[in-house]
Amino acid sequence: MFASYRMNMIQDSWQRSFRTKWKREHPELCLGERGSYENSDNEELRHCWSSLDWEHEAVRDQRLAVIEEICSGYDVDGMELDFWRWPAFFKPTLEQKPVEQRHLDAMTDFMRRARGRMMEIESERGRPLLLAPRVFDTLDVNRRMGLDVETWLEEGLLDILVVGGDYTYYSIPVADWAEIARRYDVPLYVCLYRSTTVEQDRAVTTYHSSFGSDGVYTFNFKL
Repeated sequence: MFASYRMNMIQDSWQRSFRTKWKREHPELCLGERGSYENSDNEELRHCWSSLDWEHEAVRDQRLAVIEEICSGYDVDGMELDFWRWPAFFKPTLEQKPVEQRHLDAMTDFMRRARGRMMEIESERGRPLLLAPRVFDTLDVNRRMGLDVETWLEEGLLDILVVGGDYTYYSIPVADWAEIARRYDVPLYVCLYRSTTVEQDRAVTTYHSSFGSDGVYTFNFKL
């Protein structure tokens, strides 16, 4: 059983009761403030002002503290770090620009710290504690958003890799991901978002498997 932790959260931008005490106390750590992008034609962008700004070390420290609390306080087999939900970590993203190298470095350093602390907890309890991030559809998109997934793989920071998360089944370059994941001996799972019919679910699963996926990951999956 894996605990799943969303690396960002924007539902509080339209449902105030979702806003955590920590975010209420630290509004300066968000990417914007209410109304920052209200004139944007992009509906998602209008809500992303409430995303935490990962350029702040305090944000990375708080996310790490939650991971540590879950892994040390509950007998989970691993942690899923869900970067896909929601996809805004740095201000250039809201300007539809790629992030800078310093943003990539900050996020990679966070992953090193998370992996390191999880390995300490793993050693203390005497059995594996696996790390499984869910990332965006392609390597290029991940880098543009601040996630240097190939470096994470090269450094041995991941145990499982999950890719994708919406109705983009056939645009995910599964074969490319599978080749990279195999190079570092990391299982690859491709997201299956919302069941439609059993037949279609089987078809999509078979399609991904034919390109090298080790399995499927389900999200918002209701039968």
